[in-house]
Amino acid sequence: MQIIGITGGVGSGKSTVLHYIEETWSLPVLCADDIGRAVQRRGEEGYRRIVEAFGSEVVAEDGELNRSQLAKVIYGDEDQRKALEAIVHPLVRKRIEAEIAAAKERQVFCLLIESAILVEAGLDALCDELWLVRAELPVRIGRLMRDRGYTKERCEAIIRAQLPEEAFLRRCRVCIDNNADLSHTFAQIDQELNRLKEKEKV
Repeated sequence: MQIIGITGGVGSGKSTVLHYIEETWSLPVLCADDIGRAVQRRGEEGYRRIVEAFGSEVVAEDGELNRSQLAKVIYGDEDQRKALEAIVHPLVRKRIEAEIAAAKERQVFCLLIESAILVEAGLDALCDELWLVRAELPVRIGRLMRDRGYTKERCEAIIRAQLPEEAFLRRCRVCIDNNADLSHTFAQIDQELNRLKEKEKV
């Protein structure tokens, strides 16, 4: 089974790519953000450790984590951010490793892991190859303004906070161009997944 890591900057269109792969190819896709949220739910180990580390002020009235309050605590504080990542990242990796084992049992030919911080979180070590979903900066900003209602200034600030695209390009074997024409995007995906399918037959 091939394990593919998919990454790309905010607004690059990773969700569109992943939805196509799930719907058309019926392959398992693991979203690190979703798993990260899952391991922080009430009753999970991540929840307990976060409350121990950051105190009851990060707990909302419903007993779940107050994610906006937690974001305020770590915003601009590198030590606090690293403390949170030291709790969450290993738990996410453990959950992903369990999902990989289950997928191998089902004998699927490919599994995909998506994360905007794939490299920073060390998840690239689990992957056989990395794919970058990319789009030009004006396209990314336009998508974020249209789909999320962000201002141009907020879009630019979020993009600046992420690793530059050049850092991804150095590590990624495949670059999916997702600037405009979705038929072109999907054709690239089909080509790469067919390559991997043939590789599994060898």
